[in-house]
Amino acid sequence: MIENVLFARQPIFDEKLNTVAYELLYRNSQGQAPTPACFDESRASLDVLLSTYCNVLENGHLRLLPAYINFEAEWLYDKDLPLVPQESLVLEVHEMEDKQDHNYQQLHLLNENGYQIALDNYDENSSLSKVISSAKVIKVNIRDFRPEKLKEHINELRQHDVMLLAQKIETYQEFELCRELGFELFQGYFFARPQLVKGRKLNHNDTVILELLGALSNDEATFKELEQVISKDPELSVGILKIVNSSRFRRVRHITRISEAIALIGLQELKKWALLLSMRKTKNKPSELMSNILVCAKTCEEVAKRRSDVDPSSAFLVGLLSGIEALLDLPTEIILTQMPVSIDIKNALLGRSNSLGDLLREVNSYMTGSWDMLADERQNLQLAADYEQATLWNQEIQQQLV
Repeated sequence: MIENVLFARQPIFDEKLNTVAYELLYRNSQGQAPTPACFDESRASLDVLLSTYCNVLENGHLRLLPAYINFEAEWLYDKDLPLVPQESLVLEVHEMEDKQDHNYQQLHLLNENGYQIALDNYDENSSLSKVISSAKVIKVNIRDFRPEKLKEHINELRQHDVMLLAQKIETYQEFELCRELGFELFQGYFFARPQLVKGRKLNHNDTVILELLGALSNDEATFKELEQVISKDPELSVGILKIVNSSRFRRVRHITRISEAIALIGLQELKKWALLLSMRKTKNKPSELMSNILVCAKTCEEVAKRRSDVDPSSAFLVGLLSGIEALLDLPTEIILTQMPVSIDIKNALLGRSNSLGDLLREVNSYMTGSWDMLADERQNLQLAADYEQATLWNQEIQQQLV
């Protein structure tokens, strides 16, 4: 991996909430945009970068999705592009301060050579208006417009043969509005936010999930109690046995009973996998949401391993449960009334300050690219390594659970 650069990713969705691309966010360890040399590496290094952050599981196999990458104009026009397949990159171009004609000509040439170009912060008065004919995508920050002005802007953009990407979407209501306006692509944190409905009641599946989560997150649960809980759910039982018999645990014999699984991998490890599998039972949610939750949980666990004030198992649980509100579309306060978690975990999930809560905020800041919220260079680089490891772990786990 390219060293001393912080990488995070943000998914880009189609109207059915399928992940169709990732935007790669990157800064150096001081929180500044790195020099273009960070991408001017060997083909092998860039392949590793894209395969780490731009894979999605589809029909049991990992598939590489395009990466939207912001290339600074000076480097984009004056140097060679990375030696990766053209379909792997979408060149994200912002307002160009240098308006020399050769810059526009270079963008047109890149388009003719098969590169995909996305224009960011475009309007008819910007310097990018000269290259709109070369663009495949125009990104629109919906926070820059009132709803009525946004509609007018979209009508103007519709005069061009481009796809429209709505960015900075924070709620499902905004997502629905943008879909109605005719956007084809969507980006923002809305997929990780619950669509809270006033007066919503738990359905049967939600109740079962909460019962499982409550039992599994109980620090005082015994081996026998956990076996009884897991055995009540055939899907959960099969999933646990599948994990225990996978290459991850490298057992010399096939495990066929939950009691054997508990004895072999231990109480905390079993609870981790059972919690993970029970949360996967939620339906009608974008797969990216569960992927994001898993990466958060694993990153929290890795960070906690280096700290004396936080238990790694508790950190994993906090990261996992931090997404439960979005999975069930219920406020965290209501969910926690039905889950016997410790007071420290409860306070962390409710946003209060304690060791677990501070750790969770730190990890979330990194994952959203809010690196200015982090403490120092050493912390940033270690978080980058933990996040990278968690991203690869998520890919492995998703394949094992197919």
